[in-house]
Amino acid sequence: NGSVAGQQGVQLNLGQLTNTGNGSVYGKNSLNLAVSGALNNDQGTLRSDGTLAVRAASLSNNSGSVTSAGTATLSTTGAVVNRGGQILSDAGLTLSSASLD
Repeated sequence: NGSVAGQQGVQLNLGQLTNTGNGSVYGKNSLNLAVSGALNNDQGTLRSDGTLAVRAASLSNNSGSVTSAGTATLSTTGAVVNRGGQILSDAGLTLSSASLD
């Protein structure tokens, strides 16, 4: 239910990230997340008004939102689970994962 926000760019390098409920991670110009483990964004928000790059072992985005006004790149070595969620880009989306549900 917390938030992380930056008026320029936000870069996070984490072992895992739980951004659930009404949690929010926002980078105005860019958002760059590197998560070596699981990224749980169930009912959470990952957003950038610029570019968005997410790298994680896996992503759970059930009823969550991953959005970018600029280009977005999402890469996981494992599964992306996106039941009822949104993964959107206004300027191009690249998604690479072992599976998409």
